[in-house]
Amino acid sequence: MHLAKLEINGFKSFPHRTELLFEEGLMGVVGPNGCGKTNILDSIRWVLGEQRASLLRSSKSDEVIFNGTADLPPTDMAEVSLKIKNSRGVLPIDYDEIVITRRLYRSGDSEYLINNKQCRLKDITELFADTGMGTHAYSVFQTGMIDIILSDNAEERRYLFEEASGITKYKARKKEAVKKLENTEADMLRLQDLLAEISKNVRSLRRQAARARRYKSIREELRELEAVYAAAKAYDLELNARDREGSLLGLKSQREGLTAIIDKGEAEVQNLKIQINQLDEKIAGETEKTAALDNQIIRIENKIDNIQRSLKNGRDNVNSWDTEIEALRQRVKLFAEQKQQASEQYLQNQTELTQLDAAVIQAESETLSRKAKIDESRQRLDRIREELHRAENELVAWRTKLESARNALDNLANRGQQLDSSLTTYQNRKEESSRNLAVQKERLRQNQEQIAELERWISSNQQSQVSLAAQLDNIKRTISSYTANRSALEARYDLLAQMIAHHEGYGSGVKTILGWNQKPVGVIDTLANLISSAEKYHLAVEAALNKYGQLIVCNSYDDAAACIDYLKRNSSGRASFL
Repeated sequence: MHLAKLEINGFKSFPHRTELLFEEGLMGVVGPNGCGKTNILDSIRWVLGEQRASLLRSSKSDEVIFNGTADLPPTDMAEVSLKIKNSRGVLPIDYDEIVITRRLYRSGDSEYLINNKQCRLKDITELFADTGMGTHAYSVFQTGMIDIILSDNAEERRYLFEEASGITKYKARKKEAVKKLENTEADMLRLQDLLAEISKNVRSLRRQAARARRYKSIREELRELEAVYAAAKAYDLELNARDREGSLLGLKSQREGLTAIIDKGEAEVQNLKIQINQLDEKIAGETEKTAALDNQIIRIENKIDNIQRSLKNGRDNVNSWDTEIEALRQRVKLFAEQKQQASEQYLQNQTELTQLDAAVIQAESETLSRKAKIDESRQRLDRIREELHRAENELVAWRTKLESARNALDNLANRGQQLDSSLTTYQNRKEESSRNLAVQKERLRQNQEQIAELERWISSNQQSQVSLAAQLDNIKRTISSYTANRSALEARYDLLAQMIAHHEGYGSGVKTILGWNQKPVGVIDTLANLISSAEKYHLAVEAALNKYGQLIVCNSYDDAAACIDYLKRNSSGRASFL
């Protein structure tokens, strides 16, 4: 193995591309102090993978990039390539010439290449392991290393002897394997924590499901009350329509009798005037009833509008639940991917940990179980949507019935106009009846008896109307009571929603972070909101959490650091992060 060529570009004191050729035999680099002799040695260390800035005589890794002078601008990259002849096959690679390249950019990105193909630092380290070259090998001797060889301390000399004997590579692999096992174990523990957290997130979904059930119960109760009220109104309208129709039929028969009576006498005409006045009063009463019905229809339409707004709010809540469920599904998917990666690393580095494999299988089954519960929650939300849709259809049906009732009232008004025209005809016939007044005295008496009977019939109908009015008042009082209960429930719901929106019960720092509009995306929520349990365990869970319930859960350390910095800048109190 022979070092054939060193190519330096932008490294320390080499702003331009510089090539150094090394022939067979001994080579020396001479020059005055400060000309860059040691930088050549540093470049060899650096391209072989040296990571310690102190050994490269720098305080930071990016200080190896040429920083510029009064005449030359700084470079954006440091690059060193080392060409090695491998004709004797010392290096375990099927090439006679090997070029090792390392690049470092001011952005902090770095690249390693073997024969212009990207690789890892680990690949370069393993390539030169036990060959006498490398960042810790004896290919580059310093004064301190000679002191180590001459030292009486066996521990200090062991490393050089291990490198020479060829066991360094295996020790490095052992160290790396142990580190991977430790990382895998830590990942498995973290995965178990994440899976446990998923099970706790069901609490939020259960609270939302409870709200949905409570809303459904109130909505069903309101719908039943509306149905009872509408049925009562429809029955009342039907009775009024029948009464009006019966009244009109009676008036028709009376008109025929009165026509004959008017033709025969003046006295009967005078009585007809009285009857006509009574009919006018009845029509006026019917008009007032029609106006009252119109007012009731307006009130019903207002209630329908309120129900529609409630339905819209319910749909908005369902959409927000869909969003939360989708976010939870994405988190479950992410956790599953992390679990898979951890399991693969675990299988590659430790085949004896079968118990952890069993734990992974159990975690997978728990994940599938949580997914099934999420799907079940989504199905419940779909059923809620269907019920909301049916409620809208029922509202449309009631609106159609109300429109039919309004049309019936319009028909009654038209009949009243027809009666007005009939009364005009009666007035015309009045003049003709004056000529037959003397002949119709006897029939006048009979007509008076008929009028008395008609008055008794009207009195009976008025009593029926009073009874119906009393029933309607009872229904109205029942509806008023349920409406008051509904208003109280809505007020309580609004109060709870307002308390949640303002994060009541949390410290000032926690409130500030939760209400921060520009908080990092990785800020999830408080630990209390992410943990869920069965309803019977709520008090026990809250007591166990105590002050830890106000911990703010973040995806990364950077997210938590950004929140802490924000609290310090605004003097907004303290908060703890997880």
